[in-house]
Amino acid sequence: MIRENIKSSLLKKKGTKMSFNGKVITLEKKDENIQRACSSIMENYLPIFLPFNKLRKNNPLYKKFIDNGNILRIENKYGVLEIRNRLITQQHKDILETMLSNSKSYIGEEQTMFVTIESRYDFLKQIGMCTTNYKYLEEKIKELEDISISSKYQTTNGKIIEEQFGIIAAIKMVEDITKSNHKKIIKVKFTKEFTAFYLDSNLLDYKKHINKIAELPTPFLKSIARYMLIHNKHQINISTFIENLGFDKIFTRNEINRKKKELEEYKECLKDLNIEVVSSKDKQSNTIKIDTDESKILIQNREKKQRQFTF
Repeated sequence: MIRENIKSSLLKKKGTKMSFNGKVITLEKKDENIQRACSSIMENYLPIFLPFNKLRKNNPLYKKFIDNGNILRIENKYGVLEIRNRLITQQHKDILETMLSNSKSYIGEEQTMFVTIESRYDFLKQIGMCTTNYKYLEEKIKELEDISISSKYQTTNGKIIEEQFGIIAAIKMVEDITKSNHKKIIKVKFTKEFTAFYLDSNLLDYKKHINKIAELPTPFLKSIARYMLIHNKHQINISTFIENLGFDKIFTRNEINRKKKELEEYKECLKDLNIEVVSSKDKQSNTIKIDTDESKILIQNREKKQRQFTF
């Protein structure tokens, strides 16, 4: 199980206080690596955030999820994943990464991260969405609150780790109706387990690329980008990528063929992320490459318990 007892010595000097659901909570500045991080290696290797914009009821994957009691189980090269209660997509990942990287984030006395979205307009602008579509933003955040994640994987020292956690514990929205623009502030409290996971994981800092990822034309390209940005120098065949992430269990054969064509069609969009697509003769066996000196991995050394995948 994930470690919940985070030592107070990891926290910095106390900051301000805020009220959350009637309780005053002392806020602390986050651990330096968490302050920089926008994701973790596990999130980008396991298909927690599915490569879709929206899953319709006639989608075979959605039907499988419903028939299995609102549980989706996916096994890939890096581990086994179970998603419960709700399926979340790359759109949710856009929002989560932006919350973690651009908003005020803290660790409070309850050992949890907090995020405050001061401007819904600015937030939506950052993820390339219509800046007045407040309903979309609020719905996606609420959907992140619904999900429960179970994962199982092996560390580099041969240990098998199994854990289960949700992402968001509570949401509070405060609207000032005394102002003409009815400004609404959104406060998000993450779960203790998700916070502990971040304190004990190898994290990723590619904040300067978040807007570019969010603006990619398809969710499949977003999945590719987030996987490739784990690495500095790496290349992988598109078929191997699909198999390694378990997408061959998510897409039908026809969908896989369409995704390969999609990669060829939109390959220029990945260049701003230093990701190159080398085309094959048949356009079905393209190779994805990244070659950069940019440092993105943040190593967490919490009592040598950091989660490192076997690759």
